[in-house]
Amino acid sequence: GRNIFFLLPPSAKVVLWPTMFLSNLFERAAPHRFAFLIAFSSGMVLGLALFSPFFPVEIVQNAPLPDLAHFGYSPEETRAWYEAIGETGRSRYAYVAYPIDVAIIIPAYTLLMSSQLYVWTKNESDSSYWRHVSYLPIIAALSDLVETSIHSFAVGVDYPNNVPSDPVLELASLSTQGKYVCFNVAVLLCFGSLFFPRKSKSS
Repeated sequence: GRNIFFLLPPSAKVVLWPTMFLSNLFERAAPHRFAFLIAFSSGMVLGLALFSPFFPVEIVQNAPLPDLAHFGYSPEETRAWYEAIGETGRSRYAYVAYPIDVAIIIPAYTLLMSSQLYVWTKNESDSSYWRHVSYLPIIAALSDLVETSIHSFAVGVDYPNNVPSDPVLELASLSTQGKYVCFNVAVLLCFGSLFFPRKSKSS
């Protein structure tokens, strides 16, 4: 496959290079899936331990945590949450929770699920749509980055001057919803891959 790649015209290489890069990445990551699972679990536990004190029941009810709102949130709810968690909560979100998310949680779940789905579907024919399911965690990760970056910027050092406009907060909400759609489907497929092996090309 790699030898053929170098024989392709430049325009074809530009189109195919990301796919080949990701396939190679998933192939290399596959033997380390358990380590990614441990990293993801540890990151989640660490993030919750550091940040959960800022989410008493009354705050969660009145202003749901955006990161966990599967069905999105309004700009008004988001601003209420920014205010409800207080100065310490905002600082901890921007400078503790956000780095943990970006450096540990997002890379870990992306590599864990993408490599699992890649191994599950790599024997599919090139024309099969199943070959593309390993990209779902990447879409979830990109959506996650958009969401958390917007909120981290908003509650950063210059709060409340950095709080973005309604369209940007609505983008964060859409990103959260997109994240959970892709993430949840990927999780279901990963569990399915443990019990329903895909057929090989020769089958």
